[in-house]
Amino acid sequence: MGEHDTLFKRTFGVPRHAAELIRSLLPAAVTRRLDFERIELMPASFVDEEMAQSHGDLLYRVPILGEDAFLYILLEHQSGPDDLMPFRISTYRHGACTSLLRREPERRTVPVVVGIVIHHGPQGWTSPRSLGEMLDGFEALSGLGRVVPDFDLIIDDLVHVDDAALLARPMSAFPKLVLWALRDGRSPEKLFRSLPRWRHELERLMREDPSLRDAAVVLRYILRVSGDVPFAIIQQEFIKVIPEIEVAMASAAEQLFQEGIEKGIEKGIEQGEERGLKKGRQEGRQEGRQEGRQAGRQEANRTMLGRLLQLRFGALGPEVEARIAEGTSEQIEGWLERFATAETLHGVFTD
Repeated sequence: MGEHDTLFKRTFGVPRHAAELIRSLLPAAVTRRLDFERIELMPASFVDEEMAQSHGDLLYRVPILGEDAFLYILLEHQSGPDDLMPFRISTYRHGACTSLLRREPERRTVPVVVGIVIHHGPQGWTSPRSLGEMLDGFEALSGLGRVVPDFDLIIDDLVHVDDAALLARPMSAFPKLVLWALRDGRSPEKLFRSLPRWRHELERLMREDPSLRDAAVVLRYILRVSGDVPFAIIQQEFIKVIPEIEVAMASAAEQLFQEGIEKGIEKGIEQGEERGLKKGRQEGRQEGRQEGRQAGRQEANRTMLGRLLQLRFGALGPEVEARIAEGTSEQIEGWLERFATAETLHGVFTD
Protein backbone atom coordinates (compact mmCIF):
# COMPACT_ATOMS: atom_id res chain seq x y z
CA MET A 1 0.00 0.00 0.00
CA GLY A 2 1.48 3.37 -1.07
CA GLU A 3 1.94 6.44 1.13
CA HIS A 4 -1.06 8.27 -0.38
CA ASP A 5 -3.34 5.26 -0.09
CA THR A 6 -2.28 4.59 3.49
CA LEU A 7 -3.04 8.17 4.55
CA PHE A 8 -6.36 8.23 2.67
CA LYS A 9 -7.55 4.95 4.21
CA ARG A 10 -6.29 5.93 7.68
CA THR A 11 -8.34 9.14 7.49
CA PHE A 12 -11.45 8.48 5.46
CA GLY A 13 -11.85 4.89 6.59
CA VAL A 14 -13.26 6.56 9.73
CA PRO A 15 -17.00 7.08 9.11
CA ARG A 16 -17.27 10.50 10.81
CA HIS A 17 -14.39 11.85 8.70
CA ALA A 18 -15.93 10.39 5.55
CA ALA A 19 -19.28 11.95 6.47
CA GLU A 20 -17.68 15.39 6.74
CA LEU A 21 -16.01 14.98 3.35
CA ILE A 22 -19.21 13.77 1.70
CA ARG A 23 -21.21 16.65 3.21
CA SER A 24 -18.74 19.12 1.74
CA LEU A 25 -19.00 17.67 -1.78
CA LEU A 26 -22.64 16.67 -2.30
CA PRO A 27 -25.38 19.25 -2.92
CA ALA A 28 -27.05 20.57 0.25
CA ALA A 29 -30.44 19.44 -1.08
CA VAL A 30 -29.09 15.88 -0.99
CA THR A 31 -27.20 15.98 2.31
CA ARG A 32 -30.29 17.32 4.11
CA ARG A 33 -32.04 14.06 3.24
CA LEU A 34 -29.27 11.80 4.57
CA ASP A 35 -28.88 10.39 8.09
CA PHE A 36 -25.15 10.77 8.59
CA GLU A 37 -25.48 9.62 12.19
CA ARG A 38 -25.90 6.11 10.78
CA ILE A 39 -23.29 6.19 8.02
CA GLU A 40 -21.71 2.77 7.61
CA LEU A 41 -18.45 1.63 5.98
CA MET A 42 -19.20 -1.48 3.96
CA PRO A 43 -16.73 -4.39 4.38
CA ALA A 44 -14.52 -5.41 1.48
CA SER A 45 -16.45 -8.67 1.31
CA PHE A 46 -19.53 -6.70 0.23
CA VAL A 47 -18.07 -6.72 -3.28
CA ASP A 48 -16.83 -10.00 -4.77
CA GLU A 49 -13.23 -11.00 -4.06
CA GLU A 50 -11.91 -10.31 -7.56
CA MET A 51 -13.12 -6.73 -7.52
CA ALA A 52 -12.15 -6.18 -3.89
CA GLN A 53 -8.55 -6.99 -4.82
CA SER A 54 -8.51 -4.68 -7.83
CA HIS A 55 -9.96 -1.58 -6.15
CA GLY A 56 -8.69 0.52 -3.30
CA ASP A 57 -12.03 2.20 -2.73
CA LEU A 58 -14.06 2.92 0.38
CA LEU A 59 -17.75 2.15 0.00
CA TYR A 60 -20.18 3.82 2.40
CA ARG A 61 -23.92 3.64 2.73
CA VAL A 62 -26.09 6.31 4.33
CA PRO A 63 -29.80 5.95 5.17
CA ILE A 64 -32.13 8.28 3.27
CA LEU A 65 -34.41 10.05 5.74
CA GLY A 66 -38.04 9.07 5.38
CA GLU A 67 -37.22 6.24 2.98
CA ASP A 68 -36.53 2.56 3.39
CA ALA A 69 -33.44 2.98 1.24
CA PHE A 70 -29.77 3.88 1.31
CA LEU A 71 -27.47 6.05 -0.75
CA TYR A 72 -24.19 4.26 -1.52
CA ILE A 73 -21.11 6.46 -1.87
CA LEU A 74 -17.86 5.24 -3.36
CA LEU A 75 -14.77 7.19 -2.26
CA GLU A 76 -11.71 6.82 -4.45
CA HIS A 77 -8.45 8.75 -4.37
CA GLN A 78 -6.05 9.33 -7.25
CA SER A 79 -2.59 10.88 -7.34
CA GLY A 80 -2.88 11.34 -11.11
CA PRO A 81 -5.53 11.32 -13.88
CA ASP A 82 -6.96 7.97 -14.99
CA ASP A 83 -8.61 7.83 -18.41
CA LEU A 84 -10.54 4.69 -17.47
CA MET A 85 -11.84 5.94 -14.13
CA PRO A 86 -15.53 6.26 -15.13
CA PHE A 87 -15.45 2.70 -16.46
CA ARG A 88 -13.68 1.43 -13.32
CA ILE A 89 -16.29 3.08 -11.15
CA SER A 90 -19.07 1.60 -13.30
CA THR A 91 -17.68 -1.93 -12.80
CA TYR A 92 -17.49 -1.34 -9.06
CA ARG A 93 -21.05 0.00 -8.99
CA HIS A 94 -22.25 -3.01 -10.95
CA GLY A 95 -20.38 -5.35 -8.60
CA ALA A 96 -21.82 -3.70 -5.51
CA CYS A 97 -25.39 -3.90 -6.84
CA THR A 98 -24.91 -7.50 -7.98
CA SER A 99 -23.60 -8.44 -4.54
CA LEU A 100 -26.58 -6.75 -2.88
CA LEU A 101 -29.05 -8.62 -5.10
CA ARG A 102 -27.29 -11.86 -4.33
CA ARG A 103 -27.66 -11.20 -0.60
CA GLU A 104 -31.28 -10.06 -0.95
CA PRO A 105 -32.77 -12.16 -3.80
CA GLU A 106 -36.25 -10.77 -3.12
CA ARG A 107 -35.10 -7.27 -4.19
CA ARG A 108 -36.55 -5.72 -7.34
CA THR A 109 -34.66 -2.41 -7.11
CA VAL A 110 -31.02 -1.37 -6.85
CA PRO A 111 -29.57 1.54 -4.84
CA VAL A 112 -28.19 4.81 -6.09
CA VAL A 113 -24.36 4.68 -6.10
CA VAL A 114 -22.41 7.94 -6.32
CA GLY A 115 -18.74 7.98 -7.26
CA ILE A 116 -16.47 10.58 -5.63
CA VAL A 117 -12.82 10.86 -6.68
CA ILE A 118 -10.38 12.80 -4.52
CA HIS A 119 -7.61 13.82 -6.91
CA HIS A 120 -4.38 15.31 -5.58
CA GLY A 121 -2.14 15.24 -8.65
CA PRO A 122 -0.18 18.47 -9.28
CA GLN A 123 -1.40 18.91 -12.87
CA GLY A 124 -5.11 18.62 -12.20
CA TRP A 125 -7.66 16.12 -13.49
CA THR A 126 -7.54 15.92 -17.31
CA SER A 127 -9.32 12.56 -17.78
CA PRO A 128 -13.03 11.94 -18.53
CA ARG A 129 -15.47 12.92 -15.81
CA SER A 130 -18.37 10.88 -17.15
CA LEU A 131 -18.93 7.48 -18.70
CA GLY A 132 -20.41 9.15 -21.77
CA GLU A 133 -17.06 10.80 -22.55
CA MET A 134 -15.55 7.34 -22.89
CA LEU A 135 -18.16 5.93 -25.30
CA ASP A 136 -17.12 5.83 -28.97
CA GLY A 137 -19.46 7.91 -31.11
CA PHE A 138 -21.63 8.98 -28.17
CA GLU A 139 -21.69 12.66 -29.20
CA ALA A 140 -22.54 11.82 -32.81
CA LEU A 141 -25.39 9.61 -31.63
CA SER A 142 -26.79 12.00 -29.05
CA GLY A 143 -30.32 10.90 -29.91
CA LEU A 144 -29.56 7.64 -28.14
CA GLY A 145 -28.78 9.42 -24.88
CA ARG A 146 -31.79 8.06 -22.99
CA VAL A 147 -31.04 4.44 -23.91
CA VAL A 148 -27.30 4.49 -23.23
CA PRO A 149 -25.99 4.29 -19.64
CA ASP A 150 -24.16 7.42 -18.51
CA PHE A 151 -23.22 9.12 -15.27
CA ASP A 152 -20.90 11.84 -14.00
CA LEU A 153 -18.22 11.48 -11.37
CA ILE A 154 -17.73 14.03 -8.61
CA ILE A 155 -14.05 14.99 -8.98
CA ASP A 156 -12.59 16.81 -5.98
CA ASP A 157 -9.60 18.21 -7.87
CA LEU A 158 -7.55 19.55 -4.97
CA VAL A 159 -5.01 21.43 -7.08
CA HIS A 160 -7.85 23.76 -8.11
CA VAL A 161 -9.14 24.21 -4.54
CA ASP A 162 -7.35 27.16 -2.95
CA ASP A 163 -6.58 27.53 0.75
CA ALA A 164 -9.60 29.73 1.43
CA ALA A 165 -12.03 27.24 -0.10
CA LEU A 166 -10.41 24.24 1.58
CA LEU A 167 -10.30 25.96 4.96
CA ALA A 168 -13.96 26.90 4.63
CA ARG A 169 -15.09 23.29 4.37
CA PRO A 170 -17.18 22.22 7.39
CA MET A 171 -14.76 19.51 8.46
CA SER A 172 -12.72 18.60 11.53
CA ALA A 173 -9.11 19.69 11.58
CA PHE A 174 -7.57 16.26 10.93
CA PRO A 175 -9.33 15.30 7.65
CA LYS A 176 -9.04 18.87 6.42
CA LEU A 177 -5.28 18.91 7.09
CA VAL A 178 -4.98 15.54 5.35
CA LEU A 179 -6.47 17.05 2.19
CA TRP A 180 -3.98 19.92 2.49
CA ALA A 181 -1.08 17.46 2.92
CA LEU A 182 -2.23 15.42 -0.07
CA ARG A 183 -2.39 18.60 -2.15
CA ASP A 184 0.87 20.28 -1.08
CA GLY A 185 2.98 17.65 0.71
CA ARG A 186 5.02 16.64 -2.33
CA SER A 187 6.00 20.24 -3.07
CA PRO A 188 7.86 21.73 -0.07
CA GLU A 189 7.81 25.14 -1.77
CA LYS A 190 3.99 25.14 -1.94
CA LEU A 191 3.77 23.59 1.52
CA PHE A 192 5.91 26.25 3.17
CA ARG A 193 4.12 29.04 1.29
CA SER A 194 0.69 27.91 2.47
CA LEU A 195 1.78 26.85 5.97
CA PRO A 196 1.02 30.18 7.74
CA ARG A 197 -2.58 30.03 6.50
CA TRP A 198 -2.94 26.59 8.11
CA ARG A 199 -1.60 27.59 11.51
CA HIS A 200 -5.02 27.79 13.16
CA GLU A 201 -6.06 24.39 11.81
CA LEU A 202 -2.85 22.85 13.16
CA GLU A 203 -3.52 24.45 16.53
CA ARG A 204 -7.10 23.18 16.43
CA LEU A 205 -5.89 19.68 15.63
CA MET A 206 -3.59 19.69 18.66
CA ARG A 207 -6.47 20.86 20.85
CA GLU A 208 -8.81 18.19 19.46
CA ASP A 209 -6.20 15.47 19.90
CA PRO A 210 -3.83 16.26 22.80
CA SER A 211 -2.07 12.91 22.26
CA LEU A 212 -0.79 14.38 18.95
CA ARG A 213 -1.29 11.04 17.19
CA ASP A 214 -3.23 12.61 14.33
CA ALA A 215 -0.74 15.47 13.99
CA ALA A 216 2.07 12.91 13.80
CA VAL A 217 0.18 11.06 11.03
CA VAL A 218 -0.01 14.22 8.90
CA LEU A 219 3.61 15.15 9.57
CA ARG A 220 4.89 11.63 8.94
CA TYR A 221 3.21 11.64 5.55
CA ILE A 222 4.80 14.99 4.70
CA LEU A 223 8.24 13.71 5.73
CA ARG A 224 7.77 10.62 3.55
CA VAL A 225 6.71 12.42 0.36
CA SER A 226 8.63 15.71 0.54
CA GLY A 227 11.61 14.41 -1.45
CA ASP A 228 15.17 15.27 -0.51
CA VAL A 229 14.39 18.25 1.72
CA PRO A 230 16.22 17.66 5.03
CA PHE A 231 14.15 17.00 8.12
CA ALA A 232 15.80 19.93 9.88
CA ILE A 233 14.47 22.38 7.27
CA ILE A 234 10.91 21.00 7.40
CA GLN A 235 11.02 21.04 11.20
CA GLN A 236 12.35 24.60 11.21
CA GLU A 237 9.59 25.87 8.90
CA PHE A 238 6.82 24.27 10.97
CA ILE A 239 8.21 25.41 14.32
CA LYS A 240 8.64 28.93 12.96
CA VAL A 241 4.88 29.09 12.36
CA ILE A 242 3.71 27.02 15.34
CA PRO A 243 6.35 26.26 18.00
CA GLU A 244 4.07 23.84 19.87
CA ILE A 245 4.24 21.35 17.00
CA GLU A 246 7.84 20.38 17.78
CA VAL A 247 6.75 17.40 19.90
CA ALA A 248 4.53 16.01 17.14
CA MET A 249 7.30 16.55 14.59
CA ALA A 250 9.78 14.62 16.74
CA SER A 251 7.22 11.82 17.19
CA ALA A 252 6.67 11.57 13.43
CA ALA A 253 10.40 11.33 12.78
CA GLU A 254 10.87 8.74 15.51
CA GLN A 255 8.10 6.58 14.06
CA LEU A 256 9.77 6.68 10.64
CA PHE A 257 13.08 5.59 12.12
CA GLN A 258 11.41 2.79 14.10
CA GLU A 259 9.70 1.53 10.96
CA GLY A 260 13.08 1.42 9.26
CA ILE A 261 14.53 -0.61 12.14
CA GLU A 262 11.62 -3.09 12.13
CA LYS A 263 11.83 -3.58 8.36
CA GLY A 264 15.56 -4.18 8.62
CA ILE A 265 15.11 -6.81 11.32
CA GLU A 266 12.33 -8.55 9.39
CA LYS A 267 14.48 -8.65 6.28
CA GLY A 268 17.40 -10.08 8.21
CA ILE A 269 15.26 -12.79 9.80
CA GLU A 270 13.83 -13.82 6.43
CA GLN A 271 17.29 -14.05 4.90
CA GLY A 272 18.58 -15.97 7.92
CA GLU A 273 15.72 -18.45 7.77
CA GLU A 274 16.35 -19.05 4.08
CA ARG A 275 20.00 -19.83 4.77
CA GLY A 276 18.99 -22.12 7.63
CA LEU A 277 16.44 -24.02 5.55
CA LYS A 278 19.05 -24.69 2.90
CA LYS A 279 20.98 -26.63 5.53
CA GLY A 280 18.01 -28.98 5.74
CA ARG A 281 17.95 -29.11 9.53
CA GLN A 282 15.68 -27.65 12.17
CA GLU A 283 18.79 -26.57 14.04
CA GLY A 284 19.92 -24.81 10.90
CA ARG A 285 16.65 -22.90 10.76
CA GLN A 286 17.03 -21.82 14.38
CA GLU A 287 20.62 -20.78 13.75
CA GLY A 288 19.43 -18.91 10.70
CA ARG A 289 16.84 -17.01 12.74
CA GLN A 290 19.47 -16.01 15.29
CA GLU A 291 21.86 -14.93 12.57
CA GLY A 292 19.00 -13.16 10.86
CA ARG A 293 18.09 -11.17 13.94
CA GLN A 294 21.68 -10.03 14.33
CA ALA A 295 22.01 -9.23 10.64
CA GLY A 296 18.62 -7.53 10.74
CA ARG A 297 19.70 -5.20 13.55
CA GLN A 298 22.84 -4.35 11.59
CA GLU A 299 20.77 -3.68 8.48
CA ALA A 300 18.35 -1.59 10.56
CA ASN A 301 21.22 0.53 11.91
CA ARG A 302 22.48 0.97 8.36
CA THR A 303 19.01 2.01 7.16
CA MET A 304 18.50 4.35 10.10
CA LEU A 305 21.88 6.03 9.57
CA GLY A 306 21.12 6.69 5.92
CA ARG A 307 17.67 8.07 6.76
CA LEU A 308 19.01 10.31 9.55
CA LEU A 309 21.73 11.72 7.31
CA GLN A 310 19.25 12.36 4.52
CA LEU A 311 16.78 14.10 6.81
CA ARG A 312 19.43 16.42 8.24
CA PHE A 313 21.77 17.02 5.31
CA GLY A 314 19.64 16.30 2.25
CA ALA A 315 20.34 13.89 -0.63
CA LEU A 316 23.40 11.69 -0.14
CA GLY A 317 25.99 11.31 -2.86
CA PRO A 318 27.06 7.90 -4.24
CA GLU A 319 30.29 7.96 -2.23
CA VAL A 320 28.46 8.39 1.08
CA GLU A 321 25.87 5.73 0.16
CA ALA A 322 28.66 3.31 -0.76
CA ARG A 323 30.48 4.00 2.51
CA ILE A 324 27.33 3.26 4.52
CA ALA A 325 26.65 0.09 2.50
CA GLU A 326 30.20 -1.21 3.03
CA GLY A 327 30.62 -0.12 6.67
CA THR A 328 31.13 -2.73 9.36
CA SER A 329 28.74 -3.08 12.29
CA GLU A 330 31.20 -1.24 14.54
CA GLN A 331 31.66 1.59 12.04
CA ILE A 332 27.90 2.05 11.60
CA GLU A 333 27.40 2.26 15.38
CA GLY A 334 30.23 4.79 15.65
CA TRP A 335 28.77 6.96 12.88
CA LEU A 336 25.37 6.87 14.57
CA GLU A 337 26.95 8.10 17.81
CA ARG A 338 28.78 10.93 16.04
CA PHE A 339 25.62 11.93 14.17
CA ALA A 340 24.17 13.27 17.44
CA THR A 341 26.85 15.99 17.71
CA ALA A 342 28.20 16.40 14.17
CA GLU A 343 27.40 19.72 12.51
CA THR A 344 28.32 18.60 9.00
CA LEU A 345 28.05 15.42 6.94
CA HIS A 346 31.85 15.23 6.84
CA GLY A 347 31.93 15.40 10.63
CA VAL A 348 29.88 12.20 10.95
CA PHE A 349 32.60 10.18 9.22
CA THR A 350 35.63 11.92 10.74
CA ASP A 351 37.21 10.19 13.73
